[in-house]
Amino acid sequence: MTIVQQRVIAIFLLAALCWVFEPIPIYATSVVIIVLELLLVSNKGLYLFRLSEGQPHFGQLLSYNEIMATFASPIIMLFLGGFFLAMAATKYRLDVNLARVLLKPFGTDPKYVMLGLMLITGIFSMFMSNTATTAMMLSILTPVIAVFGPKDPGRIAFALCIPVAANIGGIGTPIGTPPNAIALKYLVGDNYISFGEWMAFGVPFVVVMMALAWMLINFLFSADQKKIRNCLLKVSS
Repeated sequence: MTIVQQRVIAIFLLAALCWVFEPIPIYATSVVIIVLELLLVSNKGLYLFRLSEGQPHFGQLLSYNEIMATFASPIIMLFLGGFFLAMAATKYRLDVNLARVLLKPFGTDPKYVMLGLMLITGIFSMFMSNTATTAMMLSILTPVIAVFGPKDPGRIAFALCIPVAANIGGIGTPIGTPPNAIALKYLVGDNYISFGEWMAFGVPFVVVMMALAWMLINFLFSADQKKIRNCLLKVSS
């Protein structure tokens, strides 16, 4: 292994230990990694760490431009946009208001109320990070779960439906989940896929998977309670 490779492994081990034991905040560890790479393995790093450059055992230093570009990576900006949308939707109670309006047509039958929650979650997840969408939607699910008895399988069904719907809905657009954005970054040239082309393939797939997931959850965790009170939809208002 070259000296540069050894330094990168040392940085990796330091980051892993900092993430596990949290001597500093997790987000600070992420910044420290980039700073250490600039100082130790970049062509503009500390002079003492660049003295042996050019020797076969030393290895090739990284360009400082490539390291600094990670602060403004299009993928990172894409993630931030999704998180900002989730924060704004929560701050102005868009999630609660949308749920209250869209759940009305689904009546009071638990399985149809769950379908409504899954559809709302899936729609949100198409344009925001599925992780942020799950956190946002679970906040309005608390009064729903409280209606069921302690041993009612409906509690499990409603708790599962939000993360499942968020993961499925995230497939529908390139910005719905981080892996999609990373894949889109490498689909260039002849393999380029536009936002619309992705949705043309992804949305029908989401519809089919959402229906299958809803039926499977209902089959495995059918609620004993057959009706949810109408006032439930007003609890979050």
